[in-house]
Amino acid sequence: MEIKLYVHGVPKGRVIWGAQENEYTYLESFYGYKTNIDVLLFVETIQKHDVSYCYYTYGRYGNILDYDNRSGGYFALTIRVDKYYADLVNMYNLLDAAYNKFIVSRIIEKNGTVLKFKVIDFKQEDSFLRKLEKEIVHYLEQFSDDSDFIPLNDFSRNHSSETKSINLLECNIPTLTAYLKKNGKIIISPFFPSSQLVDCIRNKEFEIKKVREDAQQEIAEIKREKEESVKKIELKYADINGKINKLQKEKDEANSRAEDYKNKWEKVCKEMRVSHDLKITYDDIVKAVERLAQIIPIKNPGAQAIVPELSPNSNKLEKNYLGGRLLKWKKIKWWVIIASVIWFFIAIVVLIRLLH
Repeated sequence: MEIKLYVHGVPKGRVIWGAQENEYTYLESFYGYKTNIDVLLFVETIQKHDVSYCYYTYGRYGNILDYDNRSGGYFALTIRVDKYYADLVNMYNLLDAAYNKFIVSRIIEKNGTVLKFKVIDFKQEDSFLRKLEKEIVHYLEQFSDDSDFIPLNDFSRNHSSETKSINLLECNIPTLTAYLKKNGKIIISPFFPSSQLVDCIRNKEFEIKKVREDAQQEIAEIKREKEESVKKIELKYADINGKINKLQKEKDEANSRAEDYKNKWEKVCKEMRVSHDLKITYDDIVKAVERLAQIIPIKNPGAQAIVPELSPNSNKLEKNYLGGRLLKWKKIKWWVIIASVIWFFIAIVVLIRLLH
């Protein structure tokens, strides 16, 4: 059985210790790995030159500073075994103890939650790391039996696109062995949520989703009812508005008719005033004419001669009537000129009143 230790990280740029160049590509894949978990154990089966290996990589991420205090680094211990070591909990505990007892304070300085590299290159601690490698190999050989190491003949060489994450306390050897044979890769951490917690979270998420869907459905129903109410109000308002417009139109028409009646009434009143003025004027003229008739004497002596020339057969009534008519005509022709002048002035007065 062959067991190898590789140390890699970013003390000052990417540095790898203990590996040959043909393994650099795999080890460099841990550089820049994105995770919010500080401690991870990657278990992966890989075939190189017709030989299969299982790699166990204990990785430290989080708040790690390089030698020059630059953030974003990582540190990892990788064990390569030419068989599958099935006790993954024991492997995690072995590498975690190696990190805390050998690496911390020698290669990495710990200050609270901040980790910082104390070396520029792992070659500075070459003899120390070789000693650590022997300790790990000795432990696996002394405290494991043959049943813990399984040949890699039946393990998948094509990894699944999805990598399963397992809580350390839920590592079941038969279950994980079967999974790795089929998928070829798994990640373990004591900080991953347990399956029980995952199920609980999934159930809560389902309940939350159900409550959200019910709430959305209820909101949609309320919104629909509100929209229907708004439409009813709009229709009612439109009907009321139509009635208001109709009443306003009738009011405008009534006002227009009232204005017409008012104008007609004012015109009638004006005409009545003119008629009244004309009547007064007419009465004044009549009175004036009568006074003139009394003032002006009859000077035509031939007027009396006309009556005797009537026919002897005419009765007395006819004679008196004809004589009266002739007498009145004789009177009128003297003051007709004066009456015409008076009418002229009266017409001017009436015209001035009409214009005003």
